[in-house]
Amino acid sequence: MTDLLGSLDEVNSIASTFSKKVVVRLPGFVIDRVPKDRTDLHPGRHWHWNSFVSKIKRISILLVLSGHVSKRVELRGAHESYLSGNPDSFLKVEGELSNLDGNYICEDETRSIILRSGGTEQGFANRWKGHEKASLLDTPVEKQRRFSRSFPHADIAANINGRMGVFQDLNQRIGLGMERRKRDELLALFDWNEEEEIELKKLSWTSGSWQDNLENRKYKHLTYLFELVYALAIAPAHNITQNPTGEWELRYYG
Repeated sequence: MTDLLGSLDEVNSIASTFSKKVVVRLPGFVIDRVPKDRTDLHPGRHWHWNSFVSKIKRISILLVLSGHVSKRVELRGAHESYLSGNPDSFLKVEGELSNLDGNYICEDETRSIILRSGGTEQGFANRWKGHEKASLLDTPVEKQRRFSRSFPHADIAANINGRMGVFQDLNQRIGLGMERRKRDELLALFDWNEEEEIELKKLSWTSGSWQDNLENRKYKHLTYLFELVYALAIAPAHNITQNPTGEWELRYYG
């Protein structure tokens, strides 16, 4: 029992330090990724960030239990990643894991670094197919996306200047995975306040045939919160995330 309590104390200690560090990064991360005249999207002004801060400690515990946080995170500087330095700590998206929802991270296999975080409620494999299509740069929008320009598809890469590699250099790995059939158990891990429920009900619902109800909206919201915590934990110099995440909640797509 003593060893168990000691382990729980260590988990809580690492999670507490990690959560404080990522929250410190939040204002700069967001302000750098929204227009200067959109101060309404800034932390302290938009409910989405309040929701994130209210849940960051619980989310951080999940990251620590998953082995995704550096055990010496207290020694990591502001310019460094707060995540585990071993990419194999993060499972590759393959097989049955491809159907999970939640957060995924993008690993540049040639550099062994994590450089982007993503989230989805439509399955990891489906979202990755969307990234692969975007890497073909067929539309003006995709040509402006930093992620797509940095890692264009191998079929067109020879024509792209300034690229970091090709799309095929990337691995999709799991951050915090979610299963729809366990939705209620997941939602019960977190406290939900009135502001969150009111604001979630206001948002448009574009999740296909998936039933529109508050519980499913909360589930979708968590995918964005999970995405954000990993985005904040990536080393800033390596982070090629172009938008502030939370597109659904912010109604801003970068």
